[in-house]
Amino acid sequence: EEIISEFFRVRMSLYTKRREYRVAELQRELDVLVLKVRFIHSIVTKELDLHDADNEMLTGMGYPDDIIATLLGMPLSSLTKRRKDALETEKNSKQEELDRMTSMSEKDLYRIDLDKLEQCLSMI
Repeated sequence: EEIISEFFRVRMSLYTKRREYRVAELQRELDVLVLKVRFIHSIVTKELDLHDADNEMLTGMGYPDDIIATLLGMPLSSLTKRRKDALETEKNSKQEELDRMTSMSEKDLYRIDLDKLEQCLSMI
């Protein structure tokens, strides 16, 4: 019983780290999607002229330095309303995934994994 208790304690600490890592990863992905949607929207609505866009201007508009190269490196064919709408859908999906993950506890993640294991074992 002591071994099982120790195993569970260690396992839960790893699930805590896993959950924290996944939440941070989803948040980073969501932040990038939000910035891409905003950037494309500003181009589509002619709020931003690409001919005048540079790092300093985008920084002044509130874009972080580490994402500006990504935004300016986007292909012209992706700077359309259709692409913005697709990214908006992806952003909403990512937000839902983040909300689900933040609402789960480490024990919830552990139970999900145990359920998956049980399903796999029942197929054997």
